[in-house]
Amino acid sequence: MAERFSWLRREDRPTAVLAYQDVDAIGVGCAAARMGLDVPRDLSLMTSSYGLDVVEGFGLEVSRMHISGKEVASAVVESLLEKIAEPGQSVPARAIKTIFQPGETATVPL
Repeated sequence: MAERFSWLRREDRPTAVLAYQDVDAIGVGCAAARMGLDVPRDLSLMTSSYGLDVVEGFGLEVSRMHISGKEVASAVVESLLEKIAEPGQSVPARAIKTIFQPGETATVPL
């Protein structure tokens, strides 16, 4: 696991990480803590989510960007129907609303 998170030891490491899943955010947070980094002082950490449950994997409530699974599914179906109706045409990108759910792992850089 130390190799997987070796980038956290670099001098030019990021000041923030947006993880795809809760389990990834918890892994980064645990690795950062083992390396002596303070979340969120040294490293802000967020995850995306489809649920509103609080995630506490390493003693802190993880900050997240909530994405509605229903809105994602609806956009996928609309895109597929458009593609079926006009196979030769590009399907435009769709914006899906996200909601910031503050936790204890993200801060504004000083």
